[in-house]
Amino acid sequence: LGLRALFFAVAGLMKYFRYLPTGLKIILVLIGVKMLLHEQFHLATTWLLVLIGAVLGISILASVIIPAPPEEEPDLAEIESHPS
Repeated sequence: LGLRALFFAVAGLMKYFRYLPTGLKIILVLIGVKMLLHEQFHLATTWLLVLIGAVLGISILASVIIPAPPEEEPDLAEIESHPS
């Protein structure tokens, strides 16, 4: 996949997995820290890919396991009884 196609694929998945944006933020921070500390600390590419996969997996798994809180819906009877 190209970057543009990957962007739209991830953007489409964000509505189904509510913790995916948090996972992507953690991944961006992880990559930023790696870039800042690349001369002092060397992290093998394999380990970075494992960490990225783990963060993505945990965020998707958390989205599936932990149910979304029910949104408060307005009471239709109350809305109909008060004409605007």
